[in-house]
Amino acid sequence: MIEVALAVVVLAAGVTSAAGAGAATAAPSHGVFNVRDFGAKGDGTTVDSPAINAAVEAAAAVGGGTVRLPAGTYLSATIRLKSHVGLYLEHGAVILAASDKEAAYDLPEPNEWGQKYQYQDFGHSHFKNSLIAGIDVEDVSIEGPGKIDGKGLTRSSPSQGLAPGVGNKAIGLKSCRRVTIRDIAIFHGGHVAIMAAAVDDLTIDNVKVDTFRDGIGIDSCRNVRISNSHVNSPWDDAIVIKSTYVLGKPRAVENLLITNCTVTGYDEGSYLDGTYERLVRAKHRNIPTGRIKLGTESNGGFKNITISNCVFEWSRGLALEAVDGGSIEDVAISNITMRDIVNAPIFVRLGRRLRGPADTPVGKVRRVHIHNVVASNVNAAQGVLISGIPDHPIEDLRLTDIRIHYQGGGTAEDAAREVPEMEKAYPEPREFGRLPAYGLYARHVRGFDVRGVEVSHDGADARPAFVLDQVTDAVLDDLQAQTSAGVPPLSLKKVKDVLVSDSFGIVSQRVDEAAALTLPDADRGAQGSDTGWTSLFDGKTLGGWTKYGGPATFEVKDGAIVGTFVMDDGGRESTYLATEKEFGDFELEMEWKAAPGINAGVQFRSFYDKDTRGKVQGYQYEIDDPKRTDRPDLTGGIYDQSRRGWLAPTKEGHDAWRSSRVQARDEEWSRLRIECRGAKLRTFLNGKPMAELDDAMTPRGFVALQIHQTRDPKWVGQTVAWRNLRIRSLD
Repeated sequence: MIEVALAVVVLAAGVTSAAGAGAATAAPSHGVFNVRDFGAKGDGTTVDSPAINAAVEAAAAVGGGTVRLPAGTYLSATIRLKSHVGLYLEHGAVILAASDKEAAYDLPEPNEWGQKYQYQDFGHSHFKNSLIAGIDVEDVSIEGPGKIDGKGLTRSSPSQGLAPGVGNKAIGLKSCRRVTIRDIAIFHGGHVAIMAAAVDDLTIDNVKVDTFRDGIGIDSCRNVRISNSHVNSPWDDAIVIKSTYVLGKPRAVENLLITNCTVTGYDEGSYLDGTYERLVRAKHRNIPTGRIKLGTESNGGFKNITISNCVFEWSRGLALEAVDGGSIEDVAISNITMRDIVNAPIFVRLGRRLRGPADTPVGKVRRVHIHNVVASNVNAAQGVLISGIPDHPIEDLRLTDIRIHYQGGGTAEDAAREVPEMEKAYPEPREFGRLPAYGLYARHVRGFDVRGVEVSHDGADARPAFVLDQVTDAVLDDLQAQTSAGVPPLSLKKVKDVLVSDSFGIVSQRVDEAAALTLPDADRGAQGSDTGWTSLFDGKTLGGWTKYGGPATFEVKDGAIVGTFVMDDGGRESTYLATEKEFGDFELEMEWKAAPGINAGVQFRSFYDKDTRGKVQGYQYEIDDPKRTDRPDLTGGIYDQSRRGWLAPTKEGHDAWRSSRVQARDEEWSRLRIECRGAKLRTFLNGKPMAELDDAMTPRGFVALQIHQTRDPKWVGQTVAWRNLRIRSLD
């Protein structure tokens, strides 16, 4: 068709637009500008982008408004957003991307950081050549139940033959503020369906995307909310967060929320038409993508990120990648369900690809917490994959309450395989090959807290469930794993300071350092090695013990030491039964059982001073009433008897202790464990870590059982019992 220039004149009576012969007067109704009043036909064959742009210009000229697209198909090239103007697509409205033979898109703006230096891809460097483009605009929106059909868009770049005048994104935004995209559907969105770079205060809500490359791309943005959306992208990432040189310098993604979203890798178009097919991508080795990912481009890094309440299906797993100098910091991910996952369900990678200037340093990954993940039918090649690089470990990573079921089928050759470092490689789980663990493989991590994780598999699998390689300062608590006959659940390689508790039948076992170790060892037994342990009580007499303090009594009953509360009208101190020997560094274990409502304790590194008020002083493992209402049950906490009071938790931290700790039960046997190594003090209850602190005030002392003083008649005659007391000296 012949496109006629549109002249827009702002009049006192309204806005006038001319589109060829028969000019029409287009006065906005309550700030709404109907594109048909500006000459748009909506017939699917007339190029309507000049009319749509005229409506946008008219709205901008009067200070803002809403450009309305009623039902119809609007064949378009570039639509240029203006500040304070929104597009609204009504039911039945379709913006159809024209081909280069039907209309020319705006030419891409220069960007030497993408074109000359190749720090990011072409589609992430240019925005003017989009179907809907916004650069340096504010207070804009694209909303409504209508649809954007990117039929004429391409995924190509100039190096792949992209000709001038061709569009390659459905929505391209750069350096914008206060943008809302809501309720629309996008089909076949080009290189990226929604690409937002350096956009601050961005809301994407209830959007349906069914495309063949990236669905939603966020680059160097701040204050972003993506919610209630479904993104289907079989050939690329569904929601991808990047931090590139799009502005000519690194800029971190900060304060980003992704919640209540579904990501999938069905065949393109089969999400929107409701058939959910899996035929096309399944035929290719490169299996569907359709995931949530931080990276790959990560020059500026990612900070303050929350991902919650999301569903992955027929896709790759969650990926967090820092490989281009930026860092991943302060990330909370929770409530994730996954099904039919084709590679690692969780992938955390710190690498040295360094796509950027020559002096780019290696970044960091730290303070990441992934919680409450359930996954099934996960590919057998890789389990959870966590990998830093030599001299650059991932730091302070927590995985809690995770349940994953794998397809199984790993071989002995897989179990023996050495995984290459791949420091400079593109960060993709498949590049690492089949892993030597079917459930979780972690390498180069410092500060690794794994709790409440259960893994299982179909059929047989000759690999351990968990492998830790060059990991330092790790806590593995409450882990469960299905393993084939003769296969250990846990393999440790070149590790330091690893605590395994309440896992695989191990009550508590610390590995200070090991070049190669599998747990539990067949000759160590479920409770760990008995080597070096000394019994503190023979089950018959109180030989080797001395009583201090108040009037309570201690006696031997049924193989246990039983302490009984006695009325103390004289107000004397608590009563203690103390070992005659003193201990410095040690591991102490015992079982205890208390009557309802009772408060007692176990002293360690303690001493007696007859000339000092509070004659027994030192550290105490608290045994508390689990049903008390005046404050939380503090069992397992550390109290400094007769000196400084609460050390862990602090008095101010009592409330936080309630939700994060386990409880003992009245009149049932519970297990306690105390570890003292130099200034490091740790306590455990029923195999679970409770308190940990560094305190060097008292390096040595006796162990004592405590019965509190009482003037309450209801406590008189109540008892606390201890049995199976043993200690292993580490001096």
